[in-house]
This record gives sequence, structure tokens and C-alpha cells, in this order.
Amino acid sequence: MSACPHDTPRPRRAWRRRAAASALLVGSVALVISLTGTATASASKRPSPVVRPVLSPTRPAKPHHGTPKKGFRQASGGVVGVYAGPGAPAAVAAISNLVGHKVRYAMDFLDGSSWSTIDDPSWLTSVWNSSGYKMIWGVPMLPNSGASLATGATGAYNQYFKTLAERLVAQDQGSSIIRIGWEFNGGWFPWAANGHAKAFVAYWRQIVDSMRSVKGQHFSFEWNPTRGDMWVGPLSQYYPGNKYVTYVGLDVYDIEWQTYPGRKAEWTHMLTQSYGLDWLVSFGKAHHKQLCIPEWGLGWNTGGMASGGDNGYFVGHMSSWIATHHVANAVAFDYGSNPLPSAREPAAKTAFATSFSG
Repeated sequence: MSACPHDTPRPRRAWRRRAAASALLVGSVALVISLTGTATASASKRPSPVVRPVLSPTRPAKPHHGTPKKGFRQASGGVVGVYAGPGAPAAVAAISNLVGHKVRYAMDFLDGSSWSTIDDPSWLTSVWNSSGYKMIWGVPMLPNSGASLATGATGAYNQYFKTLAERLVAQDQGSSIIRIGWEFNGGWFPWAANGHAKAFVAYWRQIVDSMRSVKGQHFSFEWNPTRGDMWVGPLSQYYPGNKYVTYVGLDVYDIEWQTYPGRKAEWTHMLTQSYGLDWLVSFGKAHHKQLCIPEWGLGWNTGGMASGGDNGYFVGHMSSWIATHHVANAVAFDYGSNPLPSAREPAAKTAFATSFSG
């Protein structure tokens, strides 16, 4: 999140590494409490969600109540997206009911266990195809082991992504949004790019060219780091180029390392920190790209992390920021320890319903 010690999401890094080693790259906790349960499926086909261990909090959560102030801009309902767990259209539908209209986007993650699970999205497409949502697919750049960015840069893995594209097109997902290499500036995924900028860029281009080579595809591609300075050098050196990117984005969570400065100070920090939201605006303008927020949500108060708790102030400001900057899509992470419109976070839920009902 930033170079300052209190900004560094160290426990989240460990979780992300565990996430990459699991059948599905998602965020969760041992006990999942959301608006609804996820869809059921055969255990042999359905990816298992990652479980983030529940640790004893180092400091108590300090809830911040409140809905958006008058004068905030209400975000268009057409930009709303939701991740509510693996294969969970019913949970996304519950959030549609909350805001009073059907949300446009749903996000899900392909199984990163192996190449054979990365290039075969069949179970997930069968679950989502009848839902009517515009899909955003988190596509692992690399499987959990036995592969590298350097090898990918040579084109050695191109066939897997061509096969994935062929299957997506055949399964009525040829116009979906592809989110590859997300949070590359962190150290928790197999495609962690620190020190490998040239290989990351070359491999990204190989993937995009391979998927675009498939007849009938109309994919869009999202490029997104996580917010803050993660000591990987200038993020511009990891940018694959305008030809290979549709949207530029940033993952934003209401959390800091050890000390939460207060809701107003934290929002200012989110804007002005190195590689924060102000940077995203400047970067998007420089590259003539529309912005996206691929993940955003509340934080957690475990493992040395501190968050704003039930923070309607954060939700209202995010809504206004999304509206002001004409964001293409903004995906609320409503799962596990980041339950954005969840019933157990009443102030955030009210703010969400108010802010995204337009």
C-alpha cells in the first residue's frame, strides 16, 4: 500500500501467497458470512475457496458509522461489480436487490492449481452463463508452481492462453474482461514481478496476443497493481503498453499496517500516497485509458492490520470518486474478511445501498 511501515500489508502478503497455492485465488476467512450462501456444486468440479486464518486482533476494531454526506456524487449503477465468492450468482443477486437494480458486473477467479485448470473455465462458465452479468475473469498468469515469468516471456505458455480463449469464446464468454497479472507489485502471487519488469511486460504481451488470435473474441484486458509503494520501482516499467491494455486500475482496501490514522486521514492518504488514487488518475490520463477499480472493500483487524471497521465514510467517498472519474467498473469484494455490503457491516451496507442505487 505504501513505503511507510504502517502501510505495508504484511499479513495480507502471507495470505496472498497461500491464495496462490490454493485451487482458487480468492480472499476469505475461516467463517464466511455474506448476504447469501454460494452456489452448490460437485466437490470434484468446484474450486475450493481459500481460507484466511482468523488471528487474534492486535488492536480492537473501531467502527466508523455514517452514510455519505450530502453533496457526494452518486456512482452510476452501471459501473457496479461484485465478487461474492466462487461460483456465486445468487450472492451477487442479493446485492442487486440491495441497490435496487441488477448490478452489471460479476467477477470470479479461474483455478490456479495447474495449467489444465487455468485453461479450462468450464465449470465456472456453466454457473455464470445464465446469470446475465458481464464477467470479469481473474486469470492466473502462472500456475502455483513449475513456471516462471521469464519462460512465459519466450512464448512457451502461449498455447494455454489460446486454449483458454477458445473455450471462453465457445462458452459464450468471448466478450468478457480478462484480469491477468493482478497485484503484480505485491509478493504474494507466483507472478510477483519485482525485479522482473521486462519479463512481466513481455509475457503479458504474449498472453494478450495469444488470446486475441482466437476467432470470435472481443476481450478487454485490465492492468492493475495494488495501491501503494511496494518497493518494486516505478510501476510504469511494468506497463505492457497501450496496445495491450484496455483499462488501468488499482485495488483499494480500507486498511493499514498496525495503526489506522482515522477515516478522514486515511482517505486523504489513499488519494495522495505513492501509487494511490491520484497517481491512478494521472497514469490513466497519460495513457488515455479509462480507469477501473478491480477490487475494493473494507479492511480487517487481524495479524497486525488495522482498518476503519464498519466505515460508511469510506464507501461514500469511493462512490463519489468513482463517479467523478468516470470509472468503467468497480468491483466490491463482498466475501470473507472484506464484506463490503454485508449484513454484518450495517453502516457500510447503508452507504453502499445509497451510493450505488442510481
